[in-house]
Amino acid sequence: MSEQRSPMADAAAAQIRAERAALDIEATDLVERSGLPLKEIAAMEAAEAIDLAKLEIVADALGITVSEFWRRAERRLPSPPPFEPHQQSAIGVAGAVHADTVNIGGDMDNSRSEG
Repeated sequence: MSEQRSPMADAAAAQIRAERAALDIEATDLVERSGLPLKEIAAMEAAEAIDLAKLEIVADALGITVSEFWRRAERRLPSPPPFEPHQQSAIGVAGAVHADTVNIGGDMDNSRSEG
């Protein structure tokens, strides 16, 4: 059974590749700058192993803070589905059910007679 990667891991991997491309450097250059083995850089760029401590080292080697790295990577995430206003939440439905029984600042109409 194949393991499914998270969208954030894919975004992080794509961001490492994009930052490297923007600097016009090879993976071997990133190895030199970061001090991490090529195998680890390759695994990160393939979204196979995103280690947060190592990602901080990579971000530094790319010349950005880890927080800036994540801000940029987050832009690569798929957008959530749009909110559709016609959908009511459970709270909205429950409120609508009881709305006719709430007396807001007026007298109750007790003129109904039981038959």
